[in-house]
Amino acid sequence: MQFDTIAAISTAQGFGGISIVRISGPEAFDICSSIFTSPSKTKIKDAPSFTIHYGSICHTQTGEAIDEVLVSKMSGPKSYTREDIIEINCHGGLVPARLVLELVVAKGARLAEAGEFTKRAFLNGRIDLSQAEAVGQMVEANSEMSLAAAMSQLSGATQEAVDSIKGKLVGGLAEIEVAIQYPEYDDLGAATDEQIAGLLEESIAVLRQLASTYKKGQAIREGVKAVIIGKPNVGKSMLLNRLLGKDRAIVADFMGTTRDVIDDWVTIRGLAIRFYDTAGIRETSGIEQLGVDRSIAAIDEADLIIFVVDASQPLDSQDKSIYEMAASKPERIIALNKSDLGANPQTKAFFSGEERLIEVSAKDNTNVGVLAELVADASGAFEASGMNFTVTLRHKLALESAAQALSDGLEALKKGFPIDFVETDINDCLYHLGQITGESAPEEIIDEIFSRFCIGK
Repeated sequence: MQFDTIAAISTAQGFGGISIVRISGPEAFDICSSIFTSPSKTKIKDAPSFTIHYGSICHTQTGEAIDEVLVSKMSGPKSYTREDIIEINCHGGLVPARLVLELVVAKGARLAEAGEFTKRAFLNGRIDLSQAEAVGQMVEANSEMSLAAAMSQLSGATQEAVDSIKGKLVGGLAEIEVAIQYPEYDDLGAATDEQIAGLLEESIAVLRQLASTYKKGQAIREGVKAVIIGKPNVGKSMLLNRLLGKDRAIVADFMGTTRDVIDDWVTIRGLAIRFYDTAGIRETSGIEQLGVDRSIAAIDEADLIIFVVDASQPLDSQDKSIYEMAASKPERIIALNKSDLGANPQTKAFFSGEERLIEVSAKDNTNVGVLAELVADASGAFEASGMNFTVTLRHKLALESAAQALSDGLEALKKGFPIDFVETDINDCLYHLGQITGESAPEEIIDEIFSRFCIGK
């Protein structure tokens, strides 16, 4: 596949050690040769691949040097895009790379669109669509675990799982075709209805298991939403500050200090946790009621609830009402705060059956570290070194559609329809799986995926 030559600044804008101008396409070497001068008189287009050269980028008309640079040469197809690539390492700053890019464009290159380098890697067959998405996830990774998940996908884990299922289904299609074309021969390896039904059941189970990894993958990629709730003055804001290790929320002895949802994030065992401090939930009015309404809304959006009560006091109707709200969340932690004042027996007994119950003192910082570990456990955190890959929302929807197609075929078999009826359903399944890896993904989906990338990637 032949494309034109594109160029962009691939490093973040601003001041830094270096800025990199990337060029990819058939004219990359000629363009660089026309503007690069080296003390060794080396012409980039004649230099070996995978070499770096010192010199200057100069105006072709005046010969005036723009910047002192290092130029990397990578010949296709052994490059990121499978095209000829040049990377010009300029001095960091706003001006040098911009001037170099302007000169490259003046020599015939086109400004690259968002994600166009990675899009070319996909279109040229170097990576599949799931791997291309992983490149964007690596750039956006906000924790060690989200980076590890992206690396797993980039290494081809998603592709391998999908290809494994596709291979078995294609084999099943071949056997169905034999049964259809040669029904009078039993010794040609044609599969029976029972064998095809077994293949469909096995494939459906695998597809649904893969789709089920989405929730964990979402938590890894985007961070876990841990919402701290409770009535006023139970120590929610102080607990937030302790968990974050900084004074993020205002702490005061009077009610109504927190009137909006305050959030910030930390990394616990490699997983990004975003903690939300909410307004104390109680019957009130005015602007404080707006904060209470937002607190209730935050409960619905939470991945994890931390219900804070004053352990030194007996529970009242407000505590029990809030606890009922928290009961709708399977992932919750009961934090009996103010343990430095002593625990009320009635309060402690009320929560005795809770799976995740901890006594803490935000004031003395007692057991706050243990609470953080409980948060990581409740979030389904696991060691990045031993993790399996997880799927994205796009993958999940495609996997569910693929599983449904096979379920339709299995139902047809159970109702006694001829085996050739299953062909269409298996082909529908293969189409949906192809959307994950890119073979059957619509052009608008491909364009939308790469539009989310930064320019230069």
